[in-house]
Amino acid sequence: IRYNLLNDRYVVFPEKSGELIIPSQRIVLSAHIGNSPRRTLVNLNTEIQRLQVQSIPLEYPPAKPWFPASALVANSQFEPSQLDRAMVGEAIRWSVEIVANDAYSESFPKLDLELPTQLKAFTDKPTTTNTICDDKLCGKVVLATTLVPSVVGQWTIPTQRFHWWNTQTNKLDEVVIPSQTIDVIANPALQLTQAQSPLTTADTGILADETPGLTTGLDTFWGRPQSFWQVWATATTLLSVVLVLLLMYLVFAPRLTNGNRSTHNRSTNRQELKFPKLQGRQPIDVKRLILTWLQTHHQLSLVAAIELLESSTEGKLLLTQLNDLIYTKSEGTIDLNINEIEHIVKSLQPYEAPTRPALVPGF
Repeated sequence: IRYNLLNDRYVVFPEKSGELIIPSQRIVLSAHIGNSPRRTLVNLNTEIQRLQVQSIPLEYPPAKPWFPASALVANSQFEPSQLDRAMVGEAIRWSVEIVANDAYSESFPKLDLELPTQLKAFTDKPTTTNTICDDKLCGKVVLATTLVPSVVGQWTIPTQRFHWWNTQTNKLDEVVIPSQTIDVIANPALQLTQAQSPLTTADTGILADETPGLTTGLDTFWGRPQSFWQVWATATTLLSVVLVLLLMYLVFAPRLTNGNRSTHNRSTNRQELKFPKLQGRQPIDVKRLILTWLQTHHQLSLVAAIELLESSTEGKLLLTQLNDLIYTKSEGTIDLNINEIEHIVKSLQPYEAPTRPALVPGF
């Protein structure tokens, strides 16, 4: 009569070629013998196993990591699946699944994905599982990557190739993940962040710093012949207008400056009081609150706020740490120094290009 069945499975990985001896295993059981009510210790021993381990074939590429399996299948999946109208800044989830028979998932070689530089990639930690299928060990690895397009255009993820040794055919085999083209279009929400081009007069094509004036002397003006008195009268009128504007500026500028300074100070104080509370929040909420505060405080778009955060070494490190916590699917709250985060974010200032002084035609 069989009362219990104990079945232990082990995976053995030889480290060198030649004869592999698996010693006899001793099993001690407590059992009833015959009709006796007493239990008796029973010692059982398994047979010694002798295996011949083959060497790595010479035709296997020495630069490739050794990976034997009896069968291997790879699948690639994108989410969303439609990639013909992906927008700048929107995340695309790419999952690569590799399943191998007679292979342990933790022994899979590292798969380095090749990506175009126009796609920012955030790779998760590989997910590994091992099961028994058809009395064989089946190892599975899932590599998930988040892709974020940064430039408009048509970008192609090249073909990914994975070399392995087929133990059924005793030949070098290769699994191929086909290439994928992503058509990236502009994101309407990010249009306001585009850099301004040099000022150009639309109807004349004249750049702002190429203001027409006295190009050939006092006898010509704007390309038309002028008398000396016409030139003198025009110059005197323009000079008078400039002097009047300058006088008005000297009178009213101090008042406007003091008013703007007090308003700015009040606004700044209000913004400082409204800095979000980050303690105990999830990393994705911390990132969202920081970018929202930068947008509101500096009147920026989302992309401009991200660029401002990356403009300093401390801000770029902070964003990298937040992304690492977010894309590794961390369930815990952020463990960074909250006071240090607030100091870094408040110290960021957008770059303002110096304005060019206006040129008066003829001067």
